[in-house]
Parts: sequence; C-alpha cells; structure tokens
Amino acid sequence: LISIGEMKIYVGMSDPNFRDRYFQHLVLGWMKFVAPLTPSKLEDVPRLKCVQDATGPFERIPEPIWFLLGITSEIARQAQGQLSGSVFPPFSKAWPTIWIWMRHIYRAHQDRADRLRQTMDAAQKDQLAGRYAVFTSILRSFTEHANQPVILKILSDYPEIFGMMADMWIEEAKDEIMVHGFQAGVFTAAVVPSGPSEQRFVAQIILACGGAEEAVNLACQRIEHNTKEAKEDYNAHIVDLHFFTASMSNAKCPIAPAMLASSRVARTLMCAWAHATTKLFLAPVKIRDACLAICMSSISVLVERSPRAYEMLRDVLHHNFIPLCLHSIPLVRSGCGEPEKIIGEAHGVLLGILPPATVHREILSIMQRSMTSPMLKDLPKDQHDVLTKPYHNLWHTIQHRRNAYKEHRQDRSRCVLLCGNAK
Repeated sequence: LISIGEMKIYVGMSDPNFRDRYFQHLVLGWMKFVAPLTPSKLEDVPRLKCVQDATGPFERIPEPIWFLLGITSEIARQAQGQLSGSVFPPFSKAWPTIWIWMRHIYRAHQDRADRLRQTMDAAQKDQLAGRYAVFTSILRSFTEHANQPVILKILSDYPEIFGMMADMWIEEAKDEIMVHGFQAGVFTAAVVPSGPSEQRFVAQIILACGGAEEAVNLACQRIEHNTKEAKEDYNAHIVDLHFFTASMSNAKCPIAPAMLASSRVARTLMCAWAHATTKLFLAPVKIRDACLAICMSSISVLVERSPRAYEMLRDVLHHNFIPLCLHSIPLVRSGCGEPEKIIGEAHGVLLGILPPATVHREILSIMQRSMTSPMLKDLPKDQHDVLTKPYHNLWHTIQHRRNAYKEHRQDRSRCVLLCGNAK
C-alpha cells in the first residue's frame, strides 16, 4: 500500500471543481492502489500487514485507504444526487472492494467508540462523529442515486447495505450519550419518495427491531433524545420529524399502521411542537417555522387516519393543541413563515376530528379549557373564528343530542340513534 503522502499527491492530480471527472479519478485510484490488495473475504482483512501496522486513532484502519474513502464520500455528499450516469460503471467495479473495507472500518470504528464511551472527551467525540459521517455520506449517496440502473443493481446484489443503514439509525436512537448524533436520519430523507428503496430501508429497520411497534418507539426516541441534547441538531430534528409525516401519509409504508396506532407518536409530536415554541429552541426562524409546520401536518395526518382517532384526539388536546396553535400563530407571523398555513392546518384538524362518531363530552371539556385563553381574544376575527367555530359547533351538536334524548324519553314511540355520550 502506498503511503498517505503518496495518496495525497495522487488525489491532488485532478481538479475537484470538475466533480464527475474528479470522482472518476478517485475511483480509478481505488482500483489502482486499494483493490489489488483487498482480500475477497471480510474476515481476511485483519491479516493484512497495513491493517496490523495501523495504530492510535487509526487502529486497524490504514490511513491512506481511509483518506481516499473520506475524499470520495465528501464528493458524493456534495453532489446531492447529481453525479452523472457515466461515473457509475467504474464505481460498480470498485464497489465490491469498497464494501469490504467499509464493513471492516465500520466494525473497527464501533469497537473504538465502545471502548471510549465512558471516558471520551469532546475532541474524541468530534473525531468519531466525523469518521462516522463518511459512512452516512456514502450510503446516502446510494439512496440519492437510486434511479441509476447501476446503483439499483448494486442495491439488489448487496442487501446488506440496507442492513448497515438500519443498524446506524437504530444505534443512534438507543445511544443516550449520542456519540454520533443523529446523522443516519438522512437515510429517511433521501428515500422518502415512495419507491423500492424506502420500502426496503424501513422494512429492514422493522426486521432489526423485531417489529414495527419497537421501530416506532425508536423513531420517537430519536426526537426525544435530540431535544434533550445540549447542542441540539436542528437539521436532524427536522429530518426525523418529517419521517413521521412522510410515513403516515404513505399507505404503502410498512411502518405507517404502527405509527397511526401509537399514542406515543401523538405525545412525541406534541412535545416537539411545544419545544419549538420555547426560548430553548435556538434554531434560526426558518427552521423553527418548518418545525411548527411539520408538527402540525403530522398531527393532522395522525388524527385523520388513525384507527384510534378518538384516543389520538384526546391525547392531542390534553397536550394543549389549542394553546399551542394560539402560541404558534404570532411566532410564525413575526418570522418569515405563513400564519395562514398554521391556521389552515388547525382548522383542518378541528373539523376533521369532530365527526358524529367521535363526538364526546370529554372532548368538549378538554377544548373548553382553551377557549378562555387571553391569546384567543387577541387574534384577528377571521383567525379567532377558525379556532372557535368547531368548538361551538360541537357544543351545539351535543346540546341537540341531549334535547333529542329528552324527547325520546318522553315519547316512547320514537327511536333516536345517539352518536355520542348524551345523558
């Protein structure tokens, strides 16, 4: 294996401003310097002298190979799905050996992270997170270029790719000290357009978790852990929230039924919404507005499509749905967002969750507590009416049913069907 200095000289022989040509140059370097010494089996890699000689932070990871892999991943990340089709045939030839090294390095990386878990300092944590980003960049590039026939074939021939992606996503959710942050959330963002990649990735998560319910719990856990982090990753937060909306809106998504039936999803979304309205949420206004909109959209979809609509409605109202609407409107109005969108979503939720089959006095009671809020009185009349009209309609519906029931008791010849809880 050539030295790290020689590898840097080779990498510098092409201009990175010409992205496709530069990417091909890196792949050619891999085929020239790394592929010939790579064994055909993963378990034989530790026997290589270059692996045994690697020590310190690069223990079991030859630095020249890691450098080349890192540069390649950075170009793939910058491309954002825009690499031309001409770069993929050479890449497909290099992929078998790239995959062997990725799995070896990932295993060595995880071993080092586990050893340092209880004692690592900030510098070591940043180093581990930076190394981990190489894996996420390469794997995300697969999902971003999944429309390329060559990439589709690689994904078909190497199902373990989705296994590694799922493992990263799950481990991030379980890791309470968040060594790697929440970088694997980008996999859900890249594969959300409902296609085969999305189905395979989500199905692999469910398989690795042992069931869709546990996968949903981990999706909620990602949100909960991130909001508790001292340095919250707001971009990852938005991505993980969007996963709920995209999954619940897609009837073909294998995790959708479990999400729509989960009370924890309702609580997590409401807590994320509440968090976004506090001073602790330090993201730029644009991200805050996006977070508010995603939470509202997700709650709307959840209440509309859940087979347990009544329980979801009750949970949402118990977690201050209407007060949060009132708090969010001036926040969005003061920023760069569109308050009409928040109002429209709120109106849709309030109308959609009050059909006769779910009308119940308990719901009226929960809503009533929000109707006395001073914030409600300060709204413009059109926005005030949007939030109060469903409540008044519900009140009149229940009053009408109460009167109908009284008439029924007085006139035994009549038959009244009551959809609700009238006494």
